[in-house]
Amino acid sequence: MVEIDLVWLAGFVGVTGLALYAAFKYRLKQTRNVLKELFEAVAAVDDAVADDKVTEEEFRLIYAEFQGVIAAIKAFFIPQPPA
Repeated sequence: MVEIDLVWLAGFVGVTGLALYAAFKYRLKQTRNVLKELFEAVAAVDDAVADDKVTEEEFRLIYAEFQGVIAAIKAFFIPQPPA
């Protein structure tokens, strides 16, 4: 008969649960960052086309915003170690 030490089992489940929670929290933060960058880029496009003309300055702002979106998506799929 196999004996299970309840203290060991509770510790294992607790540590596993904490690790899963930390991973979920990290991915949720990254997802929020991607969405924030995307919404900022869409807002920049909306502001630029509001007057039916896109100036060079507005285009550069839009380009920079979409670079931020791409960087956030890369960080989501290729996570960097926390600084």
